[in-house]
Amino acid sequence: MPHLSEVDPNWLVAWAADMLTDYFVIPEIGEVQQRQTQLTARPSLDALRAVIEPHLAGERMERVRVFVDGEYVDMFVGDRSAINGKMIRNVRATDIYHNNIRTHDPDNYDAATMPPICGPAVLFRRRVWF
Repeated sequence: MPHLSEVDPNWLVAWAADMLTDYFVIPEIGEVQQRQTQLTARPSLDALRAVIEPHLAGERMERVRVFVDGEYVDMFVGDRSAINGKMIRNVRATDIYHNNIRTHDPDNYDAATMPPICGPAVLFRRRVWF
């Protein structure tokens, strides 16, 4: 391990710098919207809320860990959207949510017993929740 004096002093600046981050807004009905935003490598809760919550139809965000293209990434849904009776089932977001168990434990996958995602969802192409 290098001594602290041997480490580039700009590493913290680079680590904390904004990076262009891809995400997708997945409505219950309609076109999926691909978007980009500037976020740090480990964004704050306030930074995430500012990007995500405007897409959740008035709901507060809840994080869902999902398995997409061979890696775990973060998807966010409304914290009450599945229980408040106001949102309809989001078939595309539900499919993404169920992919983890379908991939890693297919013998125990049963779509009828797995909870659905209701309302809009926001899917990131990387981990943003730490």
